[in-house]
Amino acid sequence: MKIVIDARTLRTSTGRYIERLIHYLQKIDNKNDYVILLKPKDFDSWQPSNPRFKKVICPYKEYTFAEQIGFKTTWKVSIQT
Repeated sequence: MKIVIDARTLRTSTGRYIERLIHYLQKIDNKNDYVILLKPKDFDSWQPSNPRFKKVICPYKEYTFAEQIGFKTTWKVSIQT
């Protein structure tokens, strides 16, 4: 199964939960494929430790119409690769 996690809030208090979730999922899950959505400023600072995890830049502001359209485009690219 392919699972997408929106980690654009990685550098916030909520992001701490997301960071820990991704950290431990990388340790225990070798069955599913993960796509981690990151803001451009966080893209280079987070590196997957599990080859089943792939990071994708998602430059869209949260809760906007551009986000909805952009997610669709980002999702299609992520699924194909």
